[in-house]
Amino acid sequence: MATFTNTVDPTPFGIFDSDTDFQSDADSMITFVKRKLGDDVLSVELTSKQIWMCFEESVFEYSKYINEYMTKSQLGNLMGMATGSLSGSENKLPRETLEFLMRKAEPYASHAALGGSHNII
Repeated sequence: MATFTNTVDPTPFGIFDSDTDFQSDADSMITFVKRKLGDDVLSVELTSKQIWMCFEESVFEYSKYINEYMTKSQLGNLMGMATGSLSGSENKLPRETLEFLMRKAEPYASHAALGGSHNII
């Protein structure tokens, strides 16, 4: 059986073809998928390239979920900030702050006399 590293163009997009972790996992994925589909009992007619293509697609899908989660978790930190390409925040990763939540809670804190920008006498 050909290995991932010895195959020419093993995946359609080739984004992870040079990644050593992906290479070792791709070879293990062949055994996993074929056993999961019952290759020990009945012949499974899937080529290695088909399995590697699905593995590459699953990595893309997993990456999509991680990026979507990170976007949602950072959204509160980015709300109210300047927009546009010349804001000075280009090519920077967002950092965890409670700035948006503090702005949102300020009126309630003022009303409860626990801080805020206006004191109730």
